[in-house]
Amino acid sequence: MKVRNLMLVVASILLLLVLVFAQIQMLARDGGGPESGKVLLDVPFVRQKEWFCSEASASMVLAYYGYNLSQDQITELGYDRFENMLPLLSKYVRAEYSCLTIKDLKKEIDERNPVILRILLGRYLHTIVVVGYDSMYIYIHDPGDGPNLPVKPETLLSVWWPTNFNAIILEGRSSPRLFGEWYYYGTVISTEMVTGVSGEILNVKDPEFVRLPNHTLFRDADGQFYVVLTAWTYIGVFRTKDILNYEFVGYLDLHGKVAPYCIYHPQERIFYLFYTDWRNTVTAERSEYGRLGLAVGEDIRNISSFKDKGYLDIRGNLLPDLSAGWDPYVFSVNGTYYMMFSAASHGVHIASSQSLGRTWTYISKIIDERRENPTLFYYDSKWYVMIGIYDADGYDLYNSNSFLNWTLLGKDWFKDPENPLLPAGSTSALINGTLYLLYQVSLDTDLVHGPFKINLASINLTENLTP
Repeated sequence: MKVRNLMLVVASILLLLVLVFAQIQMLARDGGGPESGKVLLDVPFVRQKEWFCSEASASMVLAYYGYNLSQDQITELGYDRFENMLPLLSKYVRAEYSCLTIKDLKKEIDERNPVILRILLGRYLHTIVVVGYDSMYIYIHDPGDGPNLPVKPETLLSVWWPTNFNAIILEGRSSPRLFGEWYYYGTVISTEMVTGVSGEILNVKDPEFVRLPNHTLFRDADGQFYVVLTAWTYIGVFRTKDILNYEFVGYLDLHGKVAPYCIYHPQERIFYLFYTDWRNTVTAERSEYGRLGLAVGEDIRNISSFKDKGYLDIRGNLLPDLSAGWDPYVFSVNGTYYMMFSAASHGVHIASSQSLGRTWTYISKIIDERRENPTLFYYDSKWYVMIGIYDADGYDLYNSNSFLNWTLLGKDWFKDPENPLLPAGSTSALINGTLYLLYQVSLDTDLVHGPFKINLASINLTENLTP
């Protein structure tokens, strides 16, 4: 009986090996691409230090896209293996985890993008970079062995399949895609770039550039711009020098406070951060409203300096509570501060104050349509607002001379051709006649809670906007 059972076990193992070998042969034959000729990317080679294969591989691909980070710098930043490398890569290029075939690898190379692979050599995980192919071989940079090494597809698959063909696919951001009048740069802030207090990945939505009272962008002494956003149920902070590449700074431990908007007052040297309390809502007439509030801090880079000051008092607010509303947006004109805030199905409202603080005076409803989460820009002596709703096709464009009366200029003025539904949540930066738009894109069918990622697009207003 024992011999028979042993024979059954051996037969099962042999059958499994046959099936695996057959799968590898099938994947190897499914090569795609031209049958002759050689495609080899000029990816700089980095020889790894001991146990630094992932750091060296990341250093290679970043150098290919023009970013010089050594394997030592990468590990010092806390990125020390394939499984946690995506947040680092996403700061510089478009990057995502994927499971690929040989045909997929060739397609990525044809598009001039190297691919990072996770493989298993004996008992040890290893990371390599695919840099080319021809009719016979896949070419790899193995950080432990050498550059441009030819490997037969079936040999590669035999060490790749144990990791479920895991890969990181990449794309540089230097060449945005043009659709209509808009340039699309793809994802610049992903969920993997934001980690919570326990290391968990947090959702990202509702981005807003940190601004000065006159609505221009705040920039620190090192030339960094800052973005605040909703990081699940917290407020996350990012910084950027070029609008294209973003680095996670940290998050404010104000649980339940979302949809932030932040202004730096240079004379007072204080950051005023307005938010919506998502946990303590007001319900009336089958509608739910957040409560608008305020936190203040002395340094956007030292997020622990921010202290919650409580809810706003919007005197005369027509909504069910004096603090009720969503998505505060604050700016100053001629010494008066204005705050736009949303009420979704109950339109967009505006209040004013002579100073930044908790006390405001309600003025009126300024947009009757079902809209939320505005972003403003000032161009050619007029104010413009882009605004949508959570289940809209795109963002509408309004303009105004007085803030109290807004005229609709175009329905769905901004759309993303790859995302037919575009939940409202954006921020804009006008630089030398070009409008840059950070906007949220849903990764799921839940258009309210997400998860989301943040994409970037731009348009030349000089050529494409007639006031």
